[in-house]
Amino acid sequence: MRVHACTIIARNYLSHARVLAASFRAQHPDGRFTVLVTDDRFGEVTGDDEAFEVMHLNALDIEQATLHEMIMSYGVMELATAVKPWLLRTLLGRGSPVVAYFDPDIFIYKPVDDLFDMALSHDIVLTPHLLSPMQRDGKRPAEAEILGAGTFNLGFIAVSNEAKDFLDWWSERLRRDCRDDPENMVFTDQRWIDFVPSLFPHGVVKDQGCNVAYWNVDRRPIRRVDDQWKAGDATLRFFHFSGYNPHDGYRLSKHQGGQPRVLLSEEPDLAALCDAYGVALLAAGYDEAVDIPYGWGRLPNGVPIGPEMRRLYRQALDDLEVIGWPAPPDPWVPGGVPAFMAWLGEPNPHRPSLTRYAGAIYEDRPDAHTAYPDLDGPDRDGFIRWLHEHCAREMGLSSWLLPADPWKISFFDRIAPELPPPLEGLNIGGYLKAELGLGEAARLLVSAVEGAAISYSTLVYARTSSRQGHDFKAQEVDTVLYDINIVCVNADQVSFFRHEVDESFNRDGYTIGLWFWEVEGFPSPLHVAFDQVDEVWVATEHVRAAITPHTNKPVLTMPLPLVAPIVDESITRSDLGLPDDRFIFLFVFDYLSVLERKNPLALIEAFSMAFEPDEGPLLIIKSINGDQCLVEREKLRHGARSRPDVILREEYLRPAEKTALMATVDCYVSLHRAEGLGLTMAEAMTLGKPVIATNYSGNIDFMNEENSFLVPAAMAAIPAGTPIYPDTTQWAEPDVAVAAQLLRHVIDNPDDAADKAKRAKQDLARLYTPEICGQRMRQRLDKIRVMVSQRTVQERRA
Repeated sequence: MRVHACTIIARNYLSHARVLAASFRAQHPDGRFTVLVTDDRFGEVTGDDEAFEVMHLNALDIEQATLHEMIMSYGVMELATAVKPWLLRTLLGRGSPVVAYFDPDIFIYKPVDDLFDMALSHDIVLTPHLLSPMQRDGKRPAEAEILGAGTFNLGFIAVSNEAKDFLDWWSERLRRDCRDDPENMVFTDQRWIDFVPSLFPHGVVKDQGCNVAYWNVDRRPIRRVDDQWKAGDATLRFFHFSGYNPHDGYRLSKHQGGQPRVLLSEEPDLAALCDAYGVALLAAGYDEAVDIPYGWGRLPNGVPIGPEMRRLYRQALDDLEVIGWPAPPDPWVPGGVPAFMAWLGEPNPHRPSLTRYAGAIYEDRPDAHTAYPDLDGPDRDGFIRWLHEHCAREMGLSSWLLPADPWKISFFDRIAPELPPPLEGLNIGGYLKAELGLGEAARLLVSAVEGAAISYSTLVYARTSSRQGHDFKAQEVDTVLYDINIVCVNADQVSFFRHEVDESFNRDGYTIGLWFWEVEGFPSPLHVAFDQVDEVWVATEHVRAAITPHTNKPVLTMPLPLVAPIVDESITRSDLGLPDDRFIFLFVFDYLSVLERKNPLALIEAFSMAFEPDEGPLLIIKSINGDQCLVEREKLRHGARSRPDVILREEYLRPAEKTALMATVDCYVSLHRAEGLGLTMAEAMTLGKPVIATNYSGNIDFMNEENSFLVPAAMAAIPAGTPIYPDTTQWAEPDVAVAAQLLRHVIDNPDDAADKAKRAKQDLARLYTPEICGQRMRQRLDKIRVMVSQRTVQERRA
């Protein structure tokens, strides 16, 4: 029997299809391989250019109206999985007795003829996700995720001509219900296959060497034995590289989340298997294909199709069947776009006070739910204002799709002039006991307030995963709430803070947010926080420049004290496990602050350029919270694997030990891409250490060519998929070659390094004392009280 296999891709997966097809043909030289390209609207991908047969959606037996509904309803993965039964049925109809489907990110290592034979005798052949129980250890994937994805993995399925009833049944379900909705235990085409054992003849593959992937490889460890790949005790026949990226060779799959069940740093044979597959992808044109935009990602008029638009459309199709409401316009027919756009601007059937699109945005934005919980009451105006000011611009929509913009509300519109004012002072809330940068910033603000003799109370907020080990002594006042609040949590957490602790703060007081942000663009999802504060304080001009364009509320730079910590001189290098006779460079970071932004891999690269392995100097990279960011930790370990003189200290230290570490090293280095402030650099400078750092962002407020070694940087777009930060803005890429030269310079020119360190210590001691910073805060607080008083008088006269 001549075997016939197939896969389905969007154009950005062309390299995967090429590698899969080549691996299949290597094991089945006479076999046939077909690739369905779902988004090739203009027929640009042809079999003339590829070593496989190419098909397009118009070759499938799907009515045009149904196909347009599926294109509009489904995202790229949903559509690719939804058309699977149609492809299988079409290929069977062309004369193949059995057709097998493989996901494009599979590689076939051994022949699979027996699976085709199995389909002839069992009609349908399936591979389960698991052949043995999973450990219940908190690692990912966990059993709950397998339950959500389904018993069987549809990266592989084989069917014969006798499976026609099954394909008809399956295609009818996938026409409308091939959704990626894990919260409701729905995962595209897979969950439907859980019905197969009770409805249709089938066979289940129990070979450990088939469909090995990140979800089961811990039970089928990959080993290289006598030039053969083994999966557990079986010969490896095909591996499913789901979620693998050849440029992220430190991790098996992006789908493993933050607590991977399998770490490549602990599985060298599996890492070698992945490396070989990555090389094949790159040779097949991965870099050229991966950036090809999805062909169905925009309407014919160029408007982006976001998830809220697809959900709206699906909901309208459901309403058509269940309630009998009119069908939504088809934007893919000639002249259909204007009707579709007008339909988006109609009143939302489920929230008549909003347009269809505004209601859909609300449903899809948890941050809006938190900030504006009562759309039928006082929160509606705030939500609509947020839509007009931020979402319309962000999504490229015309304002006529949104409700009318309400009058803007300020603090002065809500003050109650008949109430006597509370005592003058500050209610300060934040992560005052947490061992993280924002907690330290809050503590520095308290020191400035004390330096200016301002009355205050404190509220310790603990909603953070960082350790709460700082010995900060809270200044609690049970009966007095002062007139001004300062909330020392970032914009993404302000709504949670106000909701959880508002009764402990002055609910009607003037509220200041002390915020940090590291990159130049302040993203729209954070703009809801502007409604929770009356003004924003930032520690540096870099942060002020990022936030100011996005609000009409005051955004003021209030420098924080940068003072030398107390050093326990009894703690020596030996106590810290460090050698006394080697020059030590240090970098300190928190994995929760985003590895890509902190950029330690560039530091390892610069260090490796500057020094041969074990030439003399050491680089210590001290980190915390790596146990909460295992994927990122793997990435750093992968980068340091060939350098014995790069030491990764992955641990919390006692505060005294942490300060002693900074005090005993020879030079501090930060090749960050962006910093809101740069407290570790400042701390090193206050301790008289030379500092090498990127010449960009918040640290430039207190660093210059006279007191630091600054590394030039070019601006670069933030890569898509970077945690937290939008890919619509930019950050710095420090010059690694210059950084390497400076690392060498500090060692070769100790007098120059000492001079800069001395100047730095003097500059910070002169300009950033608690008294100086606190006095600037006091002046602003006085102005606030004058503004409030003047407006109160005006209200009373009115």
